[in-house]
Amino acid sequence: MSFELKISAMDRAASRFIGNVRKALVSAAIDEKQNSGITQQGIAEKLGVNRSVINRLLRGDANLTLRSVAEIVWAIGWKIEFRLYKPEFVGGAIRVPSPPPTTRAIPLIATTREEMTQSNAAAVISLEAV
Repeated sequence: MSFELKISAMDRAASRFIGNVRKALVSAAIDEKQNSGITQQGIAEKLGVNRSVINRLLRGDANLTLRSVAEIVWAIGWKIEFRLYKPEFVGGAIRVPSPPPTTRAIPLIATTREEMTQSNAAAVISLEAV
């Protein structure tokens, strides 16, 4: 007996994006652990949750939401940049274009009311893994 698994282009793109976000988040957490010694327990304490919640999110056993990503990134003292772009196909390969000089990445975590206002005024959003 054999099975054929059909995954739509939309599902594939969404899964790859989520995987890239999780990979970047785990990488940042590992880097910060090496630099400052913060642990999953330390992240959990900052967020007021149990360590198992952080473990499930980082391991992939729980759904990452934008909020959970932002909270973990805040807890480890990092910032997020988010950028959308239309890929260019050159000779069959995908080329990621550089943002135009007037493009400014919008921080998803604004620390002051001024940053929030500036972020809301920007017209272009970009997505880039750390």
